[in-house]
Amino acid sequence: SVESNIVQLRPAISGNGNVIAWESTADLTGENSDGSREIFVCHFGKRDFKQITHGRLWDRRFITLFQRPYLNYTGSIVYFEGTEDINGKNPNLWLQIFVAPTHF
Repeated sequence: SVESNIVQLRPAISGNGNVIAWESTADLTGENSDGSREIFVCHFGKRDFKQITHGRLWDRRFITLFQRPYLNYTGSIVYFEGTEDINGKNPNLWLQIFVAPTHF
């Protein structure tokens, strides 16, 4: 089953301890049914978590991914690596650094 192949890696916590980010292949929000590696964040005080990225699992030979999240002090911004073309400036799908708000 897909669940037996779930990967959850590299947790990062904000400097104030309120937000955690990690990479996962799980479908935690109902937005990752293809099992691609995505970045998720959780705000402890608000008890809310979100999927930040929405990559694609094209086939088993080529997988785009997002990895190595890092949060700023307040947890309002997450930085991560990725091989996706999320902003139209990475058509070769090379490893890039991305920045995204967490909206907490």
